[in-house]
Amino acid sequence: MIGLVWLEAVLEWLRVVSVLALGGVVGSFVNVVAWRMPRGESVLTPPSACPRCGTRLWWRDNVPVVGWLVLGGRCRFCMGRISVQYPLVELVVALVFVAVWVLWYADVDRLVPGVDLEGLGAWRPEWASAGFVATWPMFAMTLVLIACLVAAALIDARTFTIPLLLTWAPAAIGVVGHTAHAAWGGQLWRTEAVWTMPLGGSIGLGVAIGGAVGLMVSWVLWGFGVLPRSFADYDAWAEEAERKRAPARVDDEAGEDSQDVDPGAGRQFALAVVALVVPVFAIGVAGWALGGRVGGSLGAVVGLLIGMALRRLVTAGDQDAGESDDPLWVQYPHARREMGKELLFVVPAVICGAIGGVMAVRLGFAEVAPLWARVCGGAVLGYLVGGGVVWAVRILGTLAFGKEAMGLGDVHLMAGVGAVTGALVPTVAFFVAPVFGIAWFIWAAVARGGRGTALPFGPHLVLATLVLMLCDPVMHWVGAWFTPP
Repeated sequence: MIGLVWLEAVLEWLRVVSVLALGGVVGSFVNVVAWRMPRGESVLTPPSACPRCGTRLWWRDNVPVVGWLVLGGRCRFCMGRISVQYPLVELVVALVFVAVWVLWYADVDRLVPGVDLEGLGAWRPEWASAGFVATWPMFAMTLVLIACLVAAALIDARTFTIPLLLTWAPAAIGVVGHTAHAAWGGQLWRTEAVWTMPLGGSIGLGVAIGGAVGLMVSWVLWGFGVLPRSFADYDAWAEEAERKRAPARVDDEAGEDSQDVDPGAGRQFALAVVALVVPVFAIGVAGWALGGRVGGSLGAVVGLLIGMALRRLVTAGDQDAGESDDPLWVQYPHARREMGKELLFVVPAVICGAIGGVMAVRLGFAEVAPLWARVCGGAVLGYLVGGGVVWAVRILGTLAFGKEAMGLGDVHLMAGVGAVTGALVPTVAFFVAPVFGIAWFIWAAVARGGRGTALPFGPHLVLATLVLMLCDPVMHWVGAWFTPP
């Protein structure tokens, strides 16, 4: 009997190690993507080579984490240093993959015989109790999403841009994968969960159909030039602005990091983020106490508007006259004008979505639609809501303050998250991300002796998303807020 218990434990650990190895390999590919994609190079060819001497690496040098450790962090041929980022990214992706497997599918009692790990069961989504065989497409889609998120965070941290391919890939895989799984797999057996993400009922299905139609109409009109492209003159303006800034750069100290900010800027940054976040939670909780879910939702929206105004007040006057430390894209002077163009793009989706929602409720779409149609609608709704929340803040914040509040890359990023996870995760992640932003700045300031490091919002969105994907108790509570028991 004891031997059987230990055999089951060994088999369970073999599964964990297999997922760990898969994560390491994917993490190695993420490193390649993060290095080559911003440079416009192919991520498939040529094979990996030393970035310093260009010598093609041996296969054993590419073994995730182990290869770097064996080489002592140096190239075998030129002895140049290999960045510690490579093994760290491989290790992080591997550990996140393992965390997903352990929390969703592993038999925790067999992992460590004799040790009570029953508490981990509370972190398992209800649908995961159907087992890996019934839900493996969701696991595969999640791994693809994680890889794209990590790659996007690395690139955004370096370049302040997010390649759209890293957002379109999970979006397409989410919509197609969920729909195909529902069409071929049917109901999730061994569980009462309808699906692996919220579906939204009749109104959600109608909004998804209408919003998707409206979005396609906007894309067609934009493609034929009927709708104008926003920020079309940005490149020309940026080139001129760079020429004007060039003389000032000559006087800069050699090797100075342009992303470094002094402690005063750090305090200003933290104060600005607190001013933005606190009203959302405070007024949201007050609204929930007075008016339940509807009051809480309206309170959060009002708090966001107040927080944006407070953030503007606390950051006013922190710049020298005629000079700005903001990134160049934030200094673009016509941001308000460009938001009018983006509003024109959004309007068809909003109107068609509203019409679709009303018609769906009247016709009872959810009662007559097959499962695959409802699941497809849930994925599309997640895409629209995930991107729509960020886009709404981008438009409203830019109109209010005259500076680009959020990047379009962030909009596409959270839309891709919504297509895989549903609408709740990207929505909640957007409001949790500023907390990670404050934590990052404090940590960076302490680690660097009082000088923090500014980061774009994308990495914080990614971290918030990953945490919420693994914290099912939090998402279950949030889901209960918006839907009846």
